[in-house]
Amino acid sequence: MINLRKDDVDFQQGQLRVLGKGNRERIVPMSLHIMKIYEKYLAFERPENCSSSNFFVVLQGKRSELKMTPAGLRSLFRYRRLKTNILRAKPHQFRHTYGLGTK
Repeated sequence: MINLRKDDVDFQQGQLRVLGKGNRERIVPMSLHIMKIYEKYLAFERPENCSSSNFFVVLQGKRSELKMTPAGLRSLFRYRRLKTNILRAKPHQFRHTYGLGTK
C-alpha cells in the first residue's frame, strides 16, 4: 500500500497495478467502493499541489508530502484503532485484501 504510486491507479479501468511475488507486476481489479474512497482521499486529504508520485503521503509535520513509511502507517493504524475501538485492525491483516473492497 505504501509503495502505490499515482500512476498505478487506473480509475477509468477500475484497476490497480501492483508488484507481486518476485517483483512481478500484476493488474488487479478495484471495487467501486475502494475507488470512491481513493477519489475522496485525493479530493479531500492529499495536498492538491503535492508533487510526489506516491499515492499515499504523509499529511502533516516536517515530512509532509513525502512517501508514507511503514512506521508512519503503523502509527496511523494505532491512532485509528483507539478512535474507532477496532482494536484488532493492523496493517498486515489488510495485505491479502487490499484494493478489493467489500461492496
